[in-house]
Amino acid sequence: MATHPQRGYGDWAATRSRGLAAAIVVVTGLLAGGVSAAATLVEPVAAADRASGYAFSAILPVFFVAFWAIDAAIVDAVAQLMGATTRLRTWTVASAHAIPILLVFELVRLMQAALDQAGAVDVSTGFGFVEFAVIGWFVWVLSCGVRAVYGLPAFNAVSAALAPPAVMMTVLLVLLIVAAALHVTGVG
Repeated sequence: MATHPQRGYGDWAATRSRGLAAAIVVVTGLLAGGVSAAATLVEPVAAADRASGYAFSAILPVFFVAFWAIDAAIVDAVAQLMGATTRLRTWTVASAHAIPILLVFELVRLMQAALDQAGAVDVSTGFGFVEFAVIGWFVWVLSCGVRAVYGLPAFNAVSAALAPPAVMMTVLLVLLIVAAALHVTGVG
């Protein structure tokens, strides 16, 4: 599904179980957490940084499941605003099969940590740009999935696929502004 999502993506997803979809997301999150912990172990950093890296690795599976659930709800809502009927169950299953692409981020991070350990910091930084291609791949797969599941035109499908990260970033920005205001006023 990660290489040819437009070929029967919607019909295929409609026949799959949500339990299997959830298992895919959880296992991918656990694998990403493990790879992240390995990258933290390999990365030449101070002990305090290593502790925060392990903490992030431990909660990564929760982030994966949360992103998947939030993505499904927002994409379905946006698709409905664009005139499509709700297909939340089908989209939930379909989008789960795109989540393993996010594991590549952690694999890139592990490779960067190994390059840093070897002293090739510039090569590591350059290799980090691979993550931009991974973002493009992930958005492309989600957009093709939205198009197949909801029958939306291409630009609408891209908009629907990009809506969840936009909403999450907006919420984080608002929380940051509120936290800064509380800090400035001496409350927090």
